[in-house]
Amino acid sequence: MGREQSLKLSVSVSSGSGTGTLTNSWDLVRWLRVVPIAESDSFDLTIKDGDGHIMLSRTGQVGTLSEQIEMSLGIMKTVAIANATQDGTYTVKLDMH
Repeated sequence: MGREQSLKLSVSVSSGSGTGTLTNSWDLVRWLRVVPIAESDSFDLTIKDGDGHIMLSRTGQVGTLSEQIEMSLGIMKTVAIANATQDGTYTVKLDMH
């Protein structure tokens, strides 16, 4: 099954973009949630590995992104928010079970 934990990463968005860096550990993320400032906000999301290669990309997301995934926290390195319609702190939640 793996570790039961929900990790939070705050991403500061200014002028429509911001990037957060993850601390790597060999755990499996099974659920990804990205919470914007308001549910009417839209944004793009890109998750990259340590080499800067894209692992996941979503564009034109409106409101909270909630998606079941299977990705290794040992490989994921950065979470970038771009083209956001509102600046502030976005919350990324990585649920492991």
